Amino acid sequence: MEDPYDDALTRLVADVRASAASAETRKTLLLVDTSPDESSLSYFQSGYGGEDCIILDALRLHLLIHARREKLPKLLEETRRRLVFAMIHGKTLVVRLNRVAMNFNAFNDEAVLSSCDRERDPWPPYSPWSFLPSFWLLQGGKVLRDDSQTTGQMIRRGDYEGDQKPTCHNSFTVLFTTTTPLEDVNDRLFSPHNPCLPGSCKEEHFDVFSLK
Repeated sequence: MEDPYDDALTRLVADVRASAASAETRKTLLLVDTSPDESSLSYFQSGYGGEDCIILDALRLHLLIHARREKLPKLLEETRRRLVFAMIHGKTLVVRLNRVAMNFNAFNDEAVLSSCDRERDPWPPYSPWSFLPSFWLLQGGKVLRDDSQTTGQMIRRGDYEGDQKPTCHNSFTVLFTTTTPLEDVNDRLFSPHNPCLPGSCKEEHFDVFSLK
């Protein structure tokens, strides 16, 4: 039996990818999914998602960071590889927040690498490489599509085959999903006391769509 949310998700993601193809400047989509089984996750993991989407599990990142089971630079590199794969191959990177408020304002080059020990850590902040620039999630990925310099700093030789270094594909997009109820999104993700996503409110950088 088909999931009743599939049609809505298909139209929604098609609209996101169409806007990328038209080079239209828009906000990043924040999909609020309070369905009982988080329908959007199974949708993005199979069918449409298997072809055009790749999931970045921010719930997993959040748990690893707070459990201190992995060093931040290692997680930053893991995230970079997933992001770069989507960039090169023109995928939609689906950032799955689930129930957590993953703090992306504190998980980027500027926040993580600036605190590295220059003598002991192999990821010095003065490196010419970029891992996860703070603005990567803005405008649905358009910022990265338009910034060839940052893209060049993010892509490594091991990320692609052949001799020619790839650029960010024109079809690359970013969207976020959360299971936080719509009425709690502002307080959970955009609180002025501890913001987890850029902006003073959900409308500043995000188009919010509630999956009902």
